[in-house]
Amino acid sequence: MSISLDMDQELALFIENYVDSFVKWDVVAFFCLNPETTGTAIDIASRLGRKEADVSEALEELVQKGLLKKRKNNDVIYSYDPGNELARQVKLFADCIGDRDKRLKILAKILRMKTGR
Repeated sequence: MSISLDMDQELALFIENYVDSFVKWDVVAFFCLNPETTGTAIDIASRLGRKEADVSEALEELVQKGLLKKRKNNDVIYSYDPGNELARQVKLFADCIGDRDKRLKILAKILRMKTGR
C-alpha cells in the first residue's frame, strides 16, 4: 500500500496497521478519549453504537497488536494498554481526526485501503 505524499508517513503506517476499518477507528478514538475505561465487547459496542460482533473482532485484533489488553473474569474485559510509543501514535491519530482536512485524508486512505488501491 503506497503512502499518500500529503499524509505524514508515521500516521499513514499507524492507520495501515491499527485503523484499517471504521470500527477500529471508533474503538481507537474511544479508548484514546477514555483511557481508563474498561468493558466487555457488549459494553463498548453499546457505547459506540455498533454491532457487538464487529466491535468484538476489532477489539481482538487490537489486543493482538498490543494496543489493548484483555483479562478474563466471568466475562472478557478489554482495556487500553499501549506502550509509550504506541500511545503517542494513538494521540497523533486522535489529534488528526479533530482537524477536518486531516480527517478527510484519513477517511480517503481507509477507503482506498478497502478498495485495494
